[in-house]
Amino acid sequence: MRRRRGLPLVGLGSLFLASALTAQTPGQKGTPEPGFHVRYRAPAASAYAERVQAIQEDGVFDVAVDGLNRTFRVPRPVQLELVPCGRGTATWRAAERKITLCHELVGALEESFSRLEEPVPEGELPAALSGALSFVFFHEAAHALVDLFRFPTRAKLEATVDELTAIMLLETSLGLIEAEAVVQVAIDGALYLADVPDMPADLAFWSEHRLTRDRIGDVLCLVGGSEVTLDFDYLADEPVLQWPEEFGKRDCRFENSDLYQRWQPRLKPHLKPKEN
Repeated sequence: MRRRRGLPLVGLGSLFLASALTAQTPGQKGTPEPGFHVRYRAPAASAYAERVQAIQEDGVFDVAVDGLNRTFRVPRPVQLELVPCGRGTATWRAAERKITLCHELVGALEESFSRLEEPVPEGELPAALSGALSFVFFHEAAHALVDLFRFPTRAKLEATVDELTAIMLLETSLGLIEAEAVVQVAIDGALYLADVPDMPADLAFWSEHRLTRDRIGDVLCLVGGSEVTLDFDYLADEPVLQWPEEFGKRDCRFENSDLYQRWQPRLKPHLKPKEN
């Protein structure tokens, strides 16, 4: 098992602290502003409680939320909550405008990473878990924006969400350096998720979302094909992006170009001007 990029494996809080302090969070008086907001709840006593607490203290979700709010014109308040749920899943509930990341998902992911043929080393687990949960958050946030922006999905909701996830990662990475770091953490987390050949059948998130290795590869190909954002060229060599030999070499630059040609007209009204 190898770490993908040069971000710290532990102590991420110092990197994200400045932006975390400026990110909007609920609990302030009055009606919440339009945009994403974060609410944390102390983890219940469990084998993974310390992991959950560390992820919350890192501030990675505060910065992710801040980056999305700087990038998209989100028309309504959307709450992201990290709370105990009783099962390992993540959900978007449109009626409540709420994204829920369950504490139990952290425990389920840690167990899956530890059961790999080449388990994730203890020293890499904090980054692997934080990154994997960040990627799941971007996936759920894409579900939220599909609803809030009323994007057409026809019968291909998850395919639309996967494409929008890639766009959100790319567009958010064009902002502050802290947001770039969070995007890199999420992409690395996706690579860790792709290392898991079979998620447990009883893991609620996987049974409900079917976020398969192929779908993760599709998202990362769209990201890796970008020529205008962070240097994601290294993704081209990742096994999860490789097609069977009979299909020939995958052209992620073409896939990215095609993605933006199709999405640019519907995205333009919802993007904020980039900050200098």
